[in-house]
Amino acid sequence: MNIQCIQRVILPLLLAVLLPFSCSTHRTGPKEITKADRAGRLYATKCGSCHEAYPSHAYAAREWPRVLDGMQRYAPMTDEEKRCVLNWLLNND
Repeated sequence: MNIQCIQRVILPLLLAVLLPFSCSTHRTGPKEITKADRAGRLYATKCGSCHEAYPSHAYAAREWPRVLDGMQRYAPMTDEEKRCVLNWLLNND
């Protein structure tokens, strides 16, 4: 097949077949990542990189701030990231 055949026949045919799917309003791609999703992933990544990322019910709500404060030097997180993770832990049991 030569380049002219591809340009004149195959490309327009592919466009005709694929274009309706690209204009669809139905989204089949990844869902929008929420702040809670990011906090959960951050917790799993930062805390789970050295040890098991404990389930939120592993500690009482009043204990999590102390646990996160103590671990912050081992799994560096900004204060904002720590607040997000704490909020996620307290609301996802």
